[in-house]
Amino acid sequence: MISIVIPVYNAEKYIENCVKRIIAQKDIEFELILIDDGSKDNSLKICQEIAKQDNRIQVYKQSNMGVSEARNHGIRKSKGDYIYFMDADDFLVENALKIITECLQKEEIDLFMFDYKKIRSEKEIENNISIQELHKENRETTLEKMVVGNVGGFVWNKIYKRTIIEENDLIFDTKLNICEDLDFNIRYIMLCHKIASIDAKLYMYYQSNDSSYNKKDNMKWFSIKELIPKIESYETNTEISKKVIENLKYEMLYSSCLAIAKNNANSIKYDDIEVFRQYIKNNEKTIWKSQFIAVSKKIKLFLFIAFPNIVYNQKKRRV
Repeated sequence: MISIVIPVYNAEKYIENCVKRIIAQKDIEFELILIDDGSKDNSLKICQEIAKQDNRIQVYKQSNMGVSEARNHGIRKSKGDYIYFMDADDFLVENALKIITECLQKEEIDLFMFDYKKIRSEKEIENNISIQELHKENRETTLEKMVVGNVGGFVWNKIYKRTIIEENDLIFDTKLNICEDLDFNIRYIMLCHKIASIDAKLYMYYQSNDSSYNKKDNMKWFSIKELIPKIESYETNTEISKKVIENLKYEMLYSSCLAIAKNNANSIKYDDIEVFRQYIKNNEKTIWKSQFIAVSKKIKLFLFIAFPNIVYNQKKRRV
């Protein structure tokens, strides 16, 4: 059985569609765990009404503690052999759970990954997807695909074995309000022995215009500084390649530039902004010399370091 965990926060516009597409999946054993994270809209009421119609749905509520604690809450309540995390504003294609279940039944898998599609309307949904060839992966290639490739550090295109999470006391870091999924995935992958993937686009990632890039004075975003010591600790792990480390450093440098630009634009100032300036100073030379970072990405980073406000404003206009 798969335990599907969905944190819900002010998602009244999306959550019903997300849930209905899950319960419409045929002949699949699953439990759906909805964690309301202190929503201020009608999200909790909508979840409770839907749960009355299907005994596979469980609804729990907590005070607003963030997506990491909501997922941790879901882990504690889960009973399935596998755990799957979704976002409340996205959804699965109509036969996704059947494809996932059939792949998991073929052999013992610690981590299962699949593709996704970014959409802005339901007209772009891809259905009638057939079962794809199962690709076997190892830790090194999986980390590279996640950090360097297009797999991404998301949790919603991956299926996790509950015993690995429980036996290793693996939880989402509640200090992180951004990139908490990337951090969780790196720690989880290091515990895996059997990893597999398919190329099918089973998850529809809804792109909203309400982007975090445009949210002013969102101080939770600066929690990304908690990733700095984590990335530094990865350097001592011989199982994580230099290519992965240097690409993680690149992303952290880029995020540091973004932090500085966001802070300049905010009316409320972040009091530890020097952490990001120091990280840039300490690591930019490593990236300039890296053989694993494309020249185009180096130029992009150089421009952001030199002109953070200009680059940030251009990014906001494109979102």
